[in-house]
Amino acid sequence: MKIGLRYFSPINASEHIERILSDAVVAKLFGIINSNEVDIFKPNVNEYIRNCQYLFSVALEDGKIIGFVGFSPLLPGDRNALKKRGLFDCDDDTNEILLDSFLEISYALDKDYIGMGIGPQAVKAAIEMVFAKECAGIVASYGVFRDIGENVRSSRLLKREGFVPLRTYENSMLASGERADVKVCYLINPIVEQKYGCSNHVQTIN
Repeated sequence: MKIGLRYFSPINASEHIERILSDAVVAKLFGIINSNEVDIFKPNVNEYIRNCQYLFSVALEDGKIIGFVGFSPLLPGDRNALKKRGLFDCDDDTNEILLDSFLEISYALDKDYIGMGIGPQAVKAAIEMVFAKECAGIVASYGVFRDIGENVRSSRLLKREGFVPLRTYENSMLASGERADVKVCYLINPIVEQKYGCSNHVQTIN
């Protein structure tokens, strides 16, 4: 199925994101809220939009918006984990600049379009667009739930794109009343990798 990505206007984004996340299954796969309390997240949608450095809509050929892909600044803990990994062969100042340009990706689709290959298309295209903006790398996360297990779709998608494990937050997320682990992984811009000779990220997602 052919899709298109466009920069999401903050004026229009809130309504569509709320609609997409209104389904408990999608909300749970998105991995940011308790799927039984979807309405709790709605006041935070505008904050999420403001925090995004880049926000794209995912649309069908007829213009119907069925998903979104957003990129926001890293959490301090993830940035520190990347720094400790020693990814770049460069001086300290350049290393800090590169780390500062990393972004965290989040994405979700309307439940009626999950499992149709649209997610991988959208994520791949969005990453390429952000890498063209001199972003040194992307960090992504996905949940491991006690009741349904690992978010297989996300882990498979990220592995296919070449993401590498970074860290795991154990029992850090509440999902359906239970704690869940969050696995964090990263992908380095191939142009940056070629220039700075990254050598400490050879392990792939299992």
